Amino acid sequence: MLKTRPETKSVFGNRDICYFGYDKLSAGRNMAIDEVLLGRADTEEKFFLRFYDVERPSVILSRNDHYSVIKEEAEDFDVCRRISGGGPIYLDGNTFQYSITGPLRAGNPLNKNRLWPAEEIHRNLGPMLADAINDIVGGTQEMVLGRTSSVRVWNRPVAAHGHSVRPNHSFLYHGVIVVYPWDVKRIGRLLNMTDADYHEISTLPNIKELAVDGSGQVPYKDLLRSGLLGKFPKEKLCNISQVERDTILNDSELLYQDYCRNKEWIYNEDGKLIRNSRFCILFNDQPRTERPETRDVPDGS
Repeated sequence: MLKTRPETKSVFGNRDICYFGYDKLSAGRNMAIDEVLLGRADTEEKFFLRFYDVERPSVILSRNDHYSVIKEEAEDFDVCRRISGGGPIYLDGNTFQYSITGPLRAGNPLNKNRLWPAEEIHRNLGPMLADAINDIVGGTQEMVLGRTSSVRVWNRPVAAHGHSVRPNHSFLYHGVIVVYPWDVKRIGRLLNMTDADYHEISTLPNIKELAVDGSGQVPYKDLLRSGLLGKFPKEKLCNISQVERDTILNDSELLYQDYCRNKEWIYNEDGKLIRNSRFCILFNDQPRTERPETRDVPDGS
C-alpha cells in the first residue's frame, strides 16, 4: 500500500476527462500525439487519458539529452525525442505506457504550487497510479511516491514519469510502468551508461515479480488499463468521439512528419545538452523534506 498518502482534492473539477483509448504506434508518433493533446488540453479546457505501446523496441531521449547517450544505431530499434525532461528511456513489450494531459489554469489544485508544479501534479495523480499497481500486486508492498517522477516499491522505482508544464496553460504527465523485467542486455547495447547503472536496472521491481500469483500468464497490461480507468471519477470520464480522435491523429501525423521525425530534433548535439544522462527511471527522486513556498511564475508556454 502507499506508505504516505497525500490528501488529494478533486483536481478535475467540472472538466471532462476524455479517454483516448489504446494505440500501438511508433514511439515518435506516440510522442506527437502527446504533444497535440498538450495543446488541446489548454484550448479546450479538458483532460485526456491514453495508453499506448510501441511497434518496435525504442529509445526515447528527453528534451535534455545529447544524442551521444546512444551507443549504437541498429535496424532493430527506433530512436525519437520527447518534449518532457528526465533522461533516456527504453520501451518494449515489457513496459506499459500511459499519458495524462490537462489544463493548468490559476485556481486549479494542480497549479497550487506554482514554484514546483511538477511536484503538485505528481502528488495528485501519482496515488492513482500507485493504487492501480497496488491492486495487482496484492497490497502487501510498501509503496511511496517520489518527489516528482516515480512510484516506488520498497523505495525502488517500478514506474517513472516525465513532465512538460506550460505554466497557466496545460501539462503533460506521461510515463512507463515496468510490467516484466528490463531487457538489460539490449539496453546495454544501445545506451551509454555505467556498469553500476546496468546492474541497478537488472534489480528493479516489475509487476510480474511483485504480483501475488507470480504467473506470467496474467494479462497485466489489461489489468493496468482497467485499473487506472477505475481510479478516475466515473461521472467525468467519457470516451473521445471518433471524429475528434481522427482529427487528433491527423494533426499528430502532420506534427510527426514535419517535426518529430526531423533529424535536427532527434539528433540534436547542442553542447548545452546532457551527455551523461542516467537511465530515466534511475534518477534520484526522493521526496522533499519540506515543501517550498509558492511564488508567482511568469505566464508562458
